[in-house]
Amino acid sequence: MKTAVRTNSVSLVVFGSLLLSGARAGAQDRSQEPGLTFRTSVQEVNLDLIVRDSRGRQVRNLKPEDVEIYEDGVLQPVKAFRLVAGRDVQQPAAEGGQKRQKAVAAGDPKIANPLPAVNYICIVFHNLDGLTIKYALDAAQQFLDREMQPGTGVALFSLGTRLSVLHEFATNRQVLTKLATNSLGGPMPNFMRASEAVLNATPYQAVVTVSARGEATLSISGGAINPGAITGADVGTGQGSDAYRALMADQRRAFGQITGMQMWDQMNAMLDELGPLPGRKSVLLLSTGLATTGEPDLFQRLLDRANRGQISIYAVDVHGMAENSNVVAQKAQLSQVAALSATQTQISGTATRGNALVAAEKSRQDQYLAMAVNGDMQSNLRALAEGTGGFLIAETEDLRKPFQRVQEDIDTHYEAVYTPTAGVYDGRFRKIEVKLRRPELNVQSRVGYYAIPALSGPEELTLFDMIGLAALNAREEPHAFDYRSKVFQFRSTAAGTQQALSLELPASVLTASPLPGNRHRLHASVLALVKDHTGQVVDKFSQDASYDIPDDKLEAMRQSSIPFTHVIDLPAGHYTVEAAVSDRAVNRVSVRRSEFENRRSNGLAMSHVMLVQQLDPINGPANAADPFQIPVDGSHAQRVIPELSNSLTAAARPLAYFILYPDASNPEKPKLEVQLRAGGRLLSEQTADVPAPNASGGVPMVVQVAARPGDCELRVTVHQGTASATQTLGYKIDPR
Repeated sequence: MKTAVRTNSVSLVVFGSLLLSGARAGAQDRSQEPGLTFRTSVQEVNLDLIVRDSRGRQVRNLKPEDVEIYEDGVLQPVKAFRLVAGRDVQQPAAEGGQKRQKAVAAGDPKIANPLPAVNYICIVFHNLDGLTIKYALDAAQQFLDREMQPGTGVALFSLGTRLSVLHEFATNRQVLTKLATNSLGGPMPNFMRASEAVLNATPYQAVVTVSARGEATLSISGGAINPGAITGADVGTGQGSDAYRALMADQRRAFGQITGMQMWDQMNAMLDELGPLPGRKSVLLLSTGLATTGEPDLFQRLLDRANRGQISIYAVDVHGMAENSNVVAQKAQLSQVAALSATQTQISGTATRGNALVAAEKSRQDQYLAMAVNGDMQSNLRALAEGTGGFLIAETEDLRKPFQRVQEDIDTHYEAVYTPTAGVYDGRFRKIEVKLRRPELNVQSRVGYYAIPALSGPEELTLFDMIGLAALNAREEPHAFDYRSKVFQFRSTAAGTQQALSLELPASVLTASPLPGNRHRLHASVLALVKDHTGQVVDKFSQDASYDIPDDKLEAMRQSSIPFTHVIDLPAGHYTVEAAVSDRAVNRVSVRRSEFENRRSNGLAMSHVMLVQQLDPINGPANAADPFQIPVDGSHAQRVIPELSNSLTAAARPLAYFILYPDASNPEKPKLEVQLRAGGRLLSEQTADVPAPNASGGVPMVVQVAARPGDCELRVTVHQGTASATQTLGYKIDPR
């Protein structure tokens, strides 16, 4: 039961029972998405290298003396170097990981914590329609059905004007397959066959013929269907349809350069998104082809960007076994060029005398030749793949052997192991540079890593951790929106003093993404690093929160805030908190840095005093290790959600929360004194006996105070014999 002492201004509640509403407006279904994880410990770096010759072929005869590894410009001593061929890595890696986990669990200090290879596989759907998407989905299914190296992350993307994420990097291939089918396998307009007819049509021509008698005749040609390209197509064959297709082909000739630029922009958009990811990226590009501008320098710039970003592209022409429409189109266009070329030497007769259109058509021979060459979209795919160290898969429905070769390429690499010479793990990005003594070779490796030490908690970095670390390491600190953060001090333990990091994110700053079924999603994540006075990371906290909200409750959710809390024990000292909060829907990030002093207290003590935003019910007993959980009875508890703003509205009924820690060695009974001041004047003062502490050794208390306009101060003092401890809380009530 609760014990309370009341006046007109202050109400003290000692928690044995508290019956206050704790339901947060907008607390909705919350889902935690599975993600790819990477080991964070860096006592030993395991660096994977892909070495290729000038033709993009993997080199398998490299020697240790051929390689130099630099970290932040400092040469690193390489402890081990070997070639890992194909699938040979899987079983040893799995066995080694199991042995290491057992050793770490047993507390073996001799076991190093390696930083293994980061391997991304990106399945990208590009330039597809209702017919070809079926083949692309089948190809993706066949690839996902294959066993992969442990730790390999696969993600799904759709490439249009921008690279859209269908699913983030994960290791659950069944989930990815289901998502791809649901996202891309629905009904789509079947434009493929009609577009083939347009693709292969000749341009529109209006020819005026004049007879010897002076009679003029108008004839329209162009747009005829190429029978080799439209088997089974449901397209019109009348003169009107021919004219429409001819005009479309004429537009293709006029705007082919624009189409090439559009696809060049698409490829660059893919490189923009994938390039910054650490480690090696392998792209399985499921496409109907790639148009280019015909400018070799522009295409080479694309290849150079991909290679600098360590991106290897394996292209799949999803037209399958049949000779596809692009190939047929190219042959038709080359035939037209040959026909025009043959007429260049002919002397115009009476039938075409004065017809400027015929002369103009003959003058377009160079344009048609460029269209035929640049329009070979399969050859362009091949050039893109081979120029980035991959290869093209085309004109086959049997993907088993090509996919086996893709996987062998992905898994084959050199492995170099070294211990970093830098001793401080401060969370900063360490740049890695690999140099080869054989100048004719090219090397791909990760460009660096984030220096996080081996901590007592989870040793994995998730994808949202990587986003946060990138923001913390940005040259210009990002600030897309505001949020609040505070550190509250609680009891002292044998391990140090208990601190609680609290962050409060207004839901209104997050982007609401529409979902089927009249729902929206808010998605946020947080990463916080706690550093000591030397800059060493001593703790890492990260959390990903996704809320699916019915539309009729979205506005209420937007008026609330999303809390994040993390409790840690730290030795006495000066600390810094670096926190990055992300709006995952649109990749907006804000960074905050703050400092706090951790002071150890012996004997009688009390926590910081904080305002309470709300109290959430917990179905179950309180966790004694969590200072924000307070028992109501043996089977129920409540969670305190702290209010991080000290500015309240006139309608507020403020609550304050704190915990008293009596000195168990002091026989005197502790007493509590509470004072409330407004505008510097004492409004009320009261004293109460402190009951016995709970299982955690503390006495959690809530103070409900009267709201007075202006600046207010709550002063709490606990006395035990001659010892005392005092904490104050200042807050402001807006008079409006």
